[in-house]
Amino acid sequence: MWIWIVGGLALWVLLAFAVAVVIGRGIRIADVRAADPLVAPEPLGELRLRTPRRPIPLPRVGVALAATAVLLETAGFIGRLTGATGPVARALSMDAPYSAPAPSSPRCSP
Repeated sequence: MWIWIVGGLALWVLLAFAVAVVIGRGIRIADVRAADPLVAPEPLGELRLRTPRRPIPLPRVGVALAATAVLLETAGFIGRLTGATGPVARALSMDAPYSAPAPSSPRCSP
């Protein structure tokens, strides 16, 4: 069973990487065309980005908070998979009542 899980996860990572490359190339081409719309597009092999990349539209504190949230959610998910119990595991669980990431939807509340 673990082979299927690891294999599926590896397949999803490869698929996500392929999609990210295609989307990134499309954004790069769009940036080049937006810089000067009268210039004919360059061949893909000679494509150069003339404008500097835009920064992430969040301050560093926002990026740190988002990364912390992702890490806490991951820790809760791993704790749930391993069957951990206790106050910390309950606080990090994604669906336990009164947990940190508890949903605010009325249908999910206890």
